[in-house]
Amino acid sequence: MKTQEILELDFRKKESKEIIQKVLRQVKPLSKCSDEQIPVDMLEKCVKVLTFKYAIRIQWITITTPENVEEMLFNLSLLEDHNHKWLGNVYGQTFYEVIAKTVIKMYSEIKAGRILLRSESEEIKRTGKLRKMEDSEEDE
Repeated sequence: MKTQEILELDFRKKESKEIIQKVLRQVKPLSKCSDEQIPVDMLEKCVKVLTFKYAIRIQWITITTPENVEEMLFNLSLLEDHNHKWLGNVYGQTFYEVIAKTVIKMYSEIKAGRILLRSESEEIKRTGKLRKMEDSEEDE
């Protein structure tokens, strides 16, 4: 199953929750969790660890309440830090769902090699290599 398909799962369904929990356990800091559902504080800690180690961060979180829907909808945006590239949004009907899906999205971007270690990102900014990297990406 692709990351986007996982992010689009309906968390209200038991099968979807099980799939998301299984995928979350593939993330190293969460692989040791023995609970049926990984606690929200562990997910928050995982986001913190990934944010401090890699050049990725949450840009903003909003809550909307559409007129025709009785439930809230959380919307979270992710940003790549070294060139401020928008990585996409994550949606959920509960805070737990949006944080769980955020961990999955962040981990997916990191494993795909699209996110630098924060120390590499700072080195690129410091040495001015960022413009060279952006120019080479435009040429492709």
